[in-house]
Amino acid sequence: KTLFETSFIYENSFYERQPISPFFIPYLEELFNTFNILKLNYSLKKFNPIEHFEPVFTNNNFEAKEFGTSDKVLIFEPNANLVKTEIEYLQTNATWANIIYIVPKNLDLDSTKNIFSYKNRDEILNILRQNRFNFAFIAGADKTILNTNEKPQSGKQLTLEF
Repeated sequence: KTLFETSFIYENSFYERQPISPFFIPYLEELFNTFNILKLNYSLKKFNPIEHFEPVFTNNNFEAKEFGTSDKVLIFEPNANLVKTEIEYLQTNATWANIIYIVPKNLDLDSTKNIFSYKNRDEILNILRQNRFNFAFIAGADKTILNTNEKPQSGKQLTLEF
């Protein structure tokens, strides 16, 4: 396992390097158990990346790179309900990394080190530019903030899912 991929065996099938963080394996196991209890038919073939705890490997200009090819990773989490436990997961499983946490101003995480608050997309990008990190955990936003070719329309702010 890595922070962003997992290999596992389920019903005698080996699923190698699936694009799901080990963080989500207990949820996946609960889902499988629910399917089995309800006697629902399902098939596992291949996992698709999900938008939660989504890693985007980047260069210093925050241009997306191929998975695993950079030591600078932006981790996006749009769901406020997962933020605290995902931060705990990073603090436990990536102790070697320099991690910054970028969260909306209305999210209270007092006990977390290296925490930065933002109001809009521009503030997120400025925090990223002004800080050194291996991982930047970004709550309440998705990877579309990296599309710097688009100019935000005046009066429009980043929509947060909180």
